[in-house]
Amino acid sequence: RAELLTTLEWWLRDVWLKSRGVADDMLAFAGFAEMTTAVAAGVDPADALGNLASIEETTRLLNTNAQEALTLEVCLLKLKL
Repeated sequence: RAELLTTLEWWLRDVWLKSRGVADDMLAFAGFAEMTTAVAAGVDPADALGNLASIEETTRLLNTNAQEALTLEVCLLKLKL
């Protein structure tokens, strides 16, 4: 679970960077640059940054006694892609 959330967070970071106009060579997942660019084109930079905050909050909550399925569901529903 932690590895999946970390990977998702890195990709959402790439989406945020592309929404800000950063070059492809700065991406963590350069192999997905085309898809990342397409997603970033439809996301406001503030919303992309909010996605990162949602993932961080979810990771923090999962380290408590919060219900895992519900926490993950809420996180995914909050994402603006």
